Amino acid sequence: MSWHYTGYVWPFLISVLVAVLVGRYAWPRRDLPATLPFIALILTAGAWSLVSSLQVLVAGLGPKVLLANVRYVAIVTLPVAWLTFALAYTGRRQWLTPRRIAGLMAVPLITLAMVASNPLHGLMFEATSLSMAGVVPSVARVYGPWFWIHTAYSYGLIGLGALLILIDHVYSPRLYRKQATLMLIGVVAALLMNVVFLAAPSQFGHVDLTPVAFTISGVFFTWGLFRASLLDLMPVARTAIVESMPDAVIVLDTRNRVVDLNQAARQLFGQTASGIIGQPIDALTQEVDLNWPEHSALKSIAEEIVLQVEDERRHFECRISPMQHRQSEASEELVLVVLHDITDRKRAEALEVGYRHLLAMIAEGHPLPGVLDALARFTEYLASGEMLSSILLLDDAQRLRHGAAPNLPVAYVRALDGLLIGPKAVSCGVAAHLGETVIVPDITVDVRWTAYRAVALEHGLRACWSTPIFSSDGQVLGTFAMYYRTVCEPSAVELRVIEMASYLAGIAIERRRFEADLIAAKERAEEMARLKEAFLTNMSHEIRTPLTSIIGFSDILAGELEDEHQYLIQHVSKAGKRLLATLNDVLDYARLESGAIEMRADVLNVPEIARETVSVFLPQTRAKGLTLELETHVPEAYARLDRALLIRVLNNLVENALKFTDEGGVVLEVNADTDHVTVNVRDTGRGISQEFLPSIFEEFRQESTGLSRSHEGSGLGLQITKQLVERMQGTITVESRQGEGSSFAVTFPRYAA
Repeated sequence: MSWHYTGYVWPFLISVLVAVLVGRYAWPRRDLPATLPFIALILTAGAWSLVSSLQVLVAGLGPKVLLANVRYVAIVTLPVAWLTFALAYTGRRQWLTPRRIAGLMAVPLITLAMVASNPLHGLMFEATSLSMAGVVPSVARVYGPWFWIHTAYSYGLIGLGALLILIDHVYSPRLYRKQATLMLIGVVAALLMNVVFLAAPSQFGHVDLTPVAFTISGVFFTWGLFRASLLDLMPVARTAIVESMPDAVIVLDTRNRVVDLNQAARQLFGQTASGIIGQPIDALTQEVDLNWPEHSALKSIAEEIVLQVEDERRHFECRISPMQHRQSEASEELVLVVLHDITDRKRAEALEVGYRHLLAMIAEGHPLPGVLDALARFTEYLASGEMLSSILLLDDAQRLRHGAAPNLPVAYVRALDGLLIGPKAVSCGVAAHLGETVIVPDITVDVRWTAYRAVALEHGLRACWSTPIFSSDGQVLGTFAMYYRTVCEPSAVELRVIEMASYLAGIAIERRRFEADLIAAKERAEEMARLKEAFLTNMSHEIRTPLTSIIGFSDILAGELEDEHQYLIQHVSKAGKRLLATLNDVLDYARLESGAIEMRADVLNVPEIARETVSVFLPQTRAKGLTLELETHVPEAYARLDRALLIRVLNNLVENALKFTDEGGVVLEVNADTDHVTVNVRDTGRGISQEFLPSIFEEFRQESTGLSRSHEGSGLGLQITKQLVERMQGTITVESRQGEGSSFAVTFPRYAA
């Protein structure tokens, strides 16, 4: 081995080192489609350089020829590796089937066989000699016919790979054109180096530097592919993924200039790629108050922004992040911006919030004009573009009256107020007339706007669609209209908005009418109550006065007439008192039902009131041959009660007990505990049947009915008593056994001093 030639092997050794380093750098990215073919390509070039370096170092024709032949393993493999890389890089990996790869390797394998067997046929090399023409002794050959077949085939594979990359170069954005350009420059340079060597090998001392050129090309490839981590976004991946993404994807350089963007971003800004690339991002988003990150920012940013897109303000979730996080020069960093359209989500959120707010206003009874105004403003916020809303109410005369129009010109609102509905009464009048939505995209040509076209155009209104507002039973209550200052058709969003608005307007209008009906009904009821009270007062005066006179004069006549006429006078007096009692019951019941009886509460000693009650009924009890006893287990028991009502309750219970008791007597008992005072009226009368007991407190109910009933009465006494007790926050219960007697217990809350 001639070590004194080591100075001439450095280009090959450096080429080997570069190939190893590039392969090692690319290895972590081996999962990406084109990485493994790229590593195979660069290592093949490195192997070619390694064998070439050894060829320089060895002495003698035999060793040099041997190594020159070994080189052909790399020489025939490199074009196939290049084409494989080009296919993977441009998204054509489906072409790389095992059968096709075997077909591609057919000529290289034949070439290797030709090299190994060349002494037998000379088809590869016609002559081989040791040339001393150069500084370094080298192998000089005269090429045979198969060599040129192999060379043409290899150039064809390399040219095909370059053509595939060139095609993608034409259709790729600027950023990926730079990738392709760098790779094309590298492979063309290496190919030219090989062409020049084959044309004049003696000019290079028969030392082939083609592997060095391919290794240097590998450096160009690496720079183009990996300088911004862009192997992750190769043209095929970008076309299949990034271009098809619905989100706008933008790549910025260190000066916040647009380097690349996908189709969604171009549509968003309404420009072609050539019109956007190279421009500062601020020039495209002038209406956005967003601080774009400096090139040195390494943290991702996420926030919501608003962009004006085709006369519509749309909401976006903006995510900004650096495309690499390694330590590098600032000039090598790129920033990725992704704009995700969240307008529909924001609109849905606003719709839910506004819907709840409007329903709350309706439920809380806000005035109808305020509710309709809020609804109109809300729909203007939700609808796209510059929309003006109007709500008209249909009156009994079939005319539309102003309900709400917060942003329509006042003069125009006045002009339409009182519009009579009909088949040619603009959009709103026709919608109310037909009971269906009416869409007029151009007011200037629609016959339904003939009468009001001039006033609409005078105020800049060009399009209007209106939908009827229905009640729950299908009656038309009014219309909801959307106006535009340009000729246009409603979008799906706007149709949903107007449907929602008309539904809410129907709820608000119907509730307001229902409330008005309730107020009118309440006023009528109050008036009827006043008339009823006046009637009861008049009846009380007109009937009580003559009855009192009849009873009074009957008592006087009873002392003046002879005995044979006494029974007649007593009969008149008894009938008058019975009629007066019935009248009192009916009038008291009517007053209780109408709420005319007021309670004047005071702190009363219940045993004392019970004692007074007993003293009142003692004469009646003795006349009937019965006993009336008072049992008080506590000397004092106070309760907050109305004195007159309490006396009425006790009188009713004692009188009722005496009426249904023929033998024995009645006991009025007063008990008290810490929280309650109880008055119990017990008798030894005929009692109440268990079947009738649940109905004892119902009005007009008596156990014996008809003309043959055993006792008189209106059937209102116990019902009145129950209502009086409950009016004083008390309760009344009854226990009875037929033939043994009854017990009525009245309980009131005890007053704590």
